[in-house]
Amino acid sequence: MKALKDKTLDLLLVLFAALFLMVGVTSLGEDAFGVLLGFGTVIPLAAVYFWRKRREALGLSVKIGGLTLVLFLMALLFWVVCLTALADGGQDLPYGLVPALILGAAYVVRRRRELRRADAAPKPVSARPAQAAEESAPAPSPKPAAVPVTVCPHCGAPGKGDICEYCGMSKKA
Repeated sequence: MKALKDKTLDLLLVLFAALFLMVGVTSLGEDAFGVLLGFGTVIPLAAVYFWRKRREALGLSVKIGGLTLVLFLMALLFWVVCLTALADGGQDLPYGLVPALILGAAYVVRRRRELRRADAAPKPVSARPAQAAEESAPAPSPKPAAVPVTVCPHCGAPGKGDICEYCGMSKKA
């Protein structure tokens, strides 16, 4: 499965976090289930979002594979089941908590392995930066043309140029 675009995943994390935050805030003082569901779901979503932004700021990979994303979503689903059981008195808490912890641990292990591979992979060298460096580099200065050594017709001294270095007369007769 192809990795999702980074911006799309960030946008989805923010939208779902905002949605669950609104559920939690609107349920304050009225419904324990809504508060637990809202704030309890915002915490893992915000943690993943800020962790991604931190890695992105450090210049590290934030791409995620399809199976890793499914593990995260399944762990989040069972976390919601766990929060629901808490609101109902906690009798069914193990049915949500145990799978949420197992899937969450599997997500963390797989994600760390995935990111280690991405960070260790050699970065592809593109032709564009090399071309830009060549274009921006100053052109090599042309070598000055070699001035031939000639003999002065007046004094017979060898020298370069049109004027003799010894007698000061013009070499052109």
